[in-house]
Amino acid sequence: MYFGTDYYPEHWVYPYAGTPKNLNPAGNATPELMVACRHQCRSHGEFAWGLYEPEEGKYDFDGWQRRGLMANAGLQVMLGTPTAAPPIWLARKHAEILPLDENGLPMHEGTRKAYCMNSSVYWDYCKKIITQLANALGRHPQLIAWQIDNGLGGHDTESSFNEETRRIGTRGCRPNTKPSNG
Repeated sequence: MYFGTDYYPEHWVYPYAGTPKNLNPAGNATPELMVACRHQCRSHGEFAWGLYEPEEGKYDFDGWQRRGLMANAGLQVMLGTPTAAPPIWLARKHAEILPLDENGLPMHEGTRKAYCMNSSVYWDYCKKIITQLANALGRHPQLIAWQIDNGLGGHDTESSFNEETRRIGTRGCRPNTKPSNG
């Protein structure tokens, strides 16, 4: 059994903090603090889609691999798929992935869970980023586990009133599946 913590530098790296030359000023002391707390691992990546794919089809996983600070401290990794926070470019290109509230108004991009769980467009892009991530980091020596997501909903996105959701609701099944007989 491992003892660890979540590690979300994507919340406090450039452009949100730091500079282009020092992406993560707060993170340099993090490994030592984790070791001092007797952590053996950390999970991260769940909200890093915009960092991994800053533009459609242009992937950059070097930032993750540069975090050799963790390896030097002997910390293992549980890597989360970044699907909990689609990049802003995706929502702007495909506004139909954004969940609609009960009044038919779209939620805003750029936050956690800013997607409709029933959007086939969202799932198509998820498959692309997860495949790229697995190919780039799946054999990394620090990687001990994959985390698919840490929770459903949040930021008032638990319900979505999109057309795909209404269509699925009348069939009683998820996209690309056959209706159940019961």
